[in-house]
Amino acid sequence: MSDHERTDLLETLGKHRWLLRHTVDGLTDEQAALTPTASELCLDGLIKHVALTESQWVDFIVQGTQAMQPSGGEPDYEGHANSFRMLDGDTLTGVLERYEAVARRTDELLASLPDLDASHALPEAPWFEPVGVEERVEAVDHASTVPTPPPA
Repeated sequence: MSDHERTDLLETLGKHRWLLRHTVDGLTDEQAALTPTASELCLDGLIKHVALTESQWVDFIVQGTQAMQPSGGEPDYEGHANSFRMLDGDTLTGVLERYEAVARRTDELLASLPDLDASHALPEAPWFEPVGVEERVEAVDHASTVPTPPPA
């Protein structure tokens, strides 16, 4: 991958991260945690989940398939579901700070990798599809469909 392609990738990630963060500008914790549709999704939860997923993909880039293996050998379905929810102690500020830290880690890794064309085998699982930039776009799409109250 050329330096131009690396720059394009970093700029695309930055743009979509900004769009996702922009969905919660001026909202309170309570407003960002609302689930005003039939779905259980909330804006805070979408950002929380995207940060977790991006962090997992960075771990995968560094460690390979072993980074994607569930701890204890069994999938953590409750943990996965909770990655979309605001739990006791979660705040919008905290979620945004975590997302920013994950973004910095990703950007630093992408800027320093000698070869962005390197690959790892994916873990065996029938639901496993590679995501990345597409997941950010999807999250922005989801966030744009969640009605938001006016800023506090």
